[in-house]
Amino acid sequence: VEADALEVEFPAGPFRLVGNLPYNIATPLFKRFIDNRGRIVNVTVMIQKEVAERMTAKPSTSGYGPLSVLVQYYAYVKRGFNVPPGAFMPKPKVDSAVIRLDWKPGVRDARPFTDFVHHTFSSRRKKLANNLLHMFPSLERDEVLHRIEKAGIETSVRPEALSVDEFLRVYNQFR
Repeated sequence: VEADALEVEFPAGPFRLVGNLPYNIATPLFKRFIDNRGRIVNVTVMIQKEVAERMTAKPSTSGYGPLSVLVQYYAYVKRGFNVPPGAFMPKPKVDSAVIRLDWKPGVRDARPFTDFVHHTFSSRRKKLANNLLHMFPSLERDEVLHRIEKAGIETSVRPEALSVDEFLRVYNQFR
């Protein structure tokens, strides 16, 4: 199907999504794929290498952020291979990479969790506790710290240090 990837109507039944994604809209496309994962069996796509690195990044690395957490929450992400600019005509200014997403079974829709993750990364250099204080202004600082500790997380941690499971534990203390 050749169409606008953000607007194309997906088939009604199960299908595999394979393609070369426009690099400037990769993040909104992955959100769309996640929203339609009930019909999409799996996703194999070529994307900008930097985006592939962010999707597979581990906590406490420079590429780790909201996209890493959210994609890894919903899917197992497998990095395939890199594609150099010389493989295309005209040559892009970036390297590409092929990745595959296989949906994790039993993961329920979590739009509030998605919003929570985005908000905790809104001030990336701030500690998690400070971001949570801005997200929940009705809570006292001691209450926010208590909930973080109850999740088994150190109160001085920054969001980029939390694994997906740790984000879920913190989220469950605040929902």
